[in-house]
Amino acid sequence: MSEIENKVLGKKEEVTAKSAVKPDYFAENYIWEVSKNGCGKSLFNGRMVYEMMDVSAKVKVKKGYKDITSGDFSFKLKNKA
Repeated sequence: MSEIENKVLGKKEEVTAKSAVKPDYFAENYIWEVSKNGCGKSLFNGRMVYEMMDVSAKVKVKKGYKDITSGDFSFKLKNKA
């Protein structure tokens, strides 16, 4: 299309595929395995894990990491509930 056609008709916008949208691993439907050094393991949903993590760990999750150590805690994404 020429510039004039773009101005009159508008540019076509590319729609991102659903697979390109990153999932929200802090949602309630994601299960995380949380362990603390010397205390064992427990399962938590994404909202609880969000409250337990520090800022740097949250950034790693948003980048796609699924196995993170933050302070004394280790977080591992198990599955979608």
